[in-house]
Amino acid sequence: MRNVVIATRLGDSSFVHIQRSELLDCIHFIANEKERQQRIRARLGELDEHMVASHFKLLQLCDDISLYVCMNEPGVSKVNEHPWYKEGFETIIKGQKINARWISANEIKIDPCVFDSEFTATMKSKYVAKDVISRIGIHAAYKETKWSELTVTFKN
Repeated sequence: MRNVVIATRLGDSSFVHIQRSELLDCIHFIANEKERQQRIRARLGELDEHMVASHFKLLQLCDDISLYVCMNEPGVSKVNEHPWYKEGFETIIKGQKINARWISANEIKIDPCVFDSEFTATMKSKYVAKDVISRIGIHAAYKETKWSELTVTFKN
């Protein structure tokens, strides 16, 4: 799921299901988000809406890539990827659909290439076992679980 960000039109966010919800908490969240965006836009002054839209798409792409790394086993084959990513990302850059694939347990290829050069990133995470959660509760299980690191190189 994407984080709420400033988008091309005031009040846009990527939580479409929250925007359409009739739950009071969701309605309050969207109203507060619109106010927050208005305050930010007022401080920034006049914006180039085309540039804002372009940056928003890049932000969405970065979010898509990070979720791709988190939601797939390292080195997974395309056919066994999380369903959200088998057909590429929803984010379209310059009219092109972006696709990712694991080419090894620690390398990912983005096609078409969107980076100037290859780079490496390290992600810290915790894999909390469901049986531990059911035995001692999620808070204690999270605290008890050690951090792990995954280093991924994004290849050109």
